[in-house]
Amino acid sequence: MSKQQKDTYSTIKIPVEYNSTEDRMLISAMRRQQTHIIRSAFKKYEKGLPVKDNSFDNYNDIYLLDSWLKRSATKEGKAIYEAEKEQQKSSEKKIRTCFGGKTLMNDYRSGKVSKDELRAGRLSPLVCVGEADSGSTRRFGNRKFRLLDDLSGIRILMPGKKWIQVKFSTKLLKNYTKIVRLLYMHQVAGDMPITYKIDANFVYISYKVNELYKNVKIVNRPKQIQNRVLAIDLNPNYVGWSVVDWKSHGDFHIVESNTITIKDLNDAEFAMKRQHLPSTHKKRKKIKNERHNEIFLISNALISIAVHYGCSLFGYEQLAIVAKDNKKGTNYNRLINNMWLRRPLIDNIRKNCAKSNIECLEVMCEYSSFVGNFIFRDCGYADMCLASIEIGRRTYEYYHQYIANDFAKTKNILFPNVDDFREQIERTMEVFNLKDSEIDLRKIYYALKADSKIMYRVSLSACQTVVSKLLSNRIYAKKISFKKNNLVQNVT
Repeated sequence: MSKQQKDTYSTIKIPVEYNSTEDRMLISAMRRQQTHIIRSAFKKYEKGLPVKDNSFDNYNDIYLLDSWLKRSATKEGKAIYEAEKEQQKSSEKKIRTCFGGKTLMNDYRSGKVSKDELRAGRLSPLVCVGEADSGSTRRFGNRKFRLLDDLSGIRILMPGKKWIQVKFSTKLLKNYTKIVRLLYMHQVAGDMPITYKIDANFVYISYKVNELYKNVKIVNRPKQIQNRVLAIDLNPNYVGWSVVDWKSHGDFHIVESNTITIKDLNDAEFAMKRQHLPSTHKKRKKIKNERHNEIFLISNALISIAVHYGCSLFGYEQLAIVAKDNKKGTNYNRLINNMWLRRPLIDNIRKNCAKSNIECLEVMCEYSSFVGNFIFRDCGYADMCLASIEIGRRTYEYYHQYIANDFAKTKNILFPNVDDFREQIERTMEVFNLKDSEIDLRKIYYALKADSKIMYRVSLSACQTVVSKLLSNRIYAKKISFKKNNLVQNVT
């Protein structure tokens, strides 16, 4: 189970144009020198060797870099190594970082690009790690980079204490304009680090999302309601969500609960696969892009729901999905290993929760579907919604036990205290014809699993539902609403 929410970072990418060829060449030379340090640091981290801030001071080809740019390069090498290590956790294959990208390397091997173009493409952007003010020392969020006062570009402190200006080459989008304006406010205040990277064509500005929106007045937003939790249960075809008010351990009120389905999108891709269309076919490319687009639309829709209902907590389950053969056929493997974009969905949710000042927590996933279906079975919802209610309960308990620290730490997160839900449990036991003087949810789970004729999950077909558009008729994702208290009790 995760501890308190980690800082969520975001990066904006803006095209730029240099004022002169000399400025571009100087930045390119500094990039080349930093790239040497970045790759050296990366290799040392890979080999498990110690790396210090002054580990590369003896290099004789880094004369354009001061101590802070050397340190920034070392941190960048470490970040690349940690990203590779994180990718390795979810892959059975050996992950190898290719500087410049595999596409560029393949183009070089096939003769599409020259050796000089390969070298230029493999240069890392010039990076300067951000730093907030410390005491009376002003840093303005970064030692070397500043946003211009009119927000039309940036200026960079070069060797010899000379400043150069680099202009944004296009008009900023509305959302980017808002972000850049907020970054400028924090630059003046000097209260948050702002990291910059620049290459031949773009500047990349990274920041902590929760810090960016701190102390910024946000209008037209409902007040948050304490202990109102929006929780989600995820699978490749459906996202079940619920908004629940938790008054105490076993006292709750369901405000709203529905399901979002992308099964039509998955079915459309499987149909193309059956037609033997290659992955390079324009239809396959289009549906792949549509999948990424709809994942972000769904995550934004969930945050809009959380904001609309004034939720103070957002919970999701901790899943470590490793690509493997699940022994259930190639379509199932493809659905789980390739088509399920769970990580981008969660990352965007975390980012937007930070923007909306909603506490976003990851909780244990074990037995969540069973507990949800068993305890909340008579609420009139399907499996994924019932599981989301249980995930919301765990979010509520975890928040108060380990973050707010106003509840005693008890072992009631994975399995709730039976006395808190005794009535619901006894009603469900009657449905399954279970008789036991001592109720043990774990034992009940394994007893039901052992009988292949019993289905403890409430399927969508067992509920009366209404399917409607989610945001637009032009997308595959749909909303499934439930007519509550019309559940067909079918356990076989």
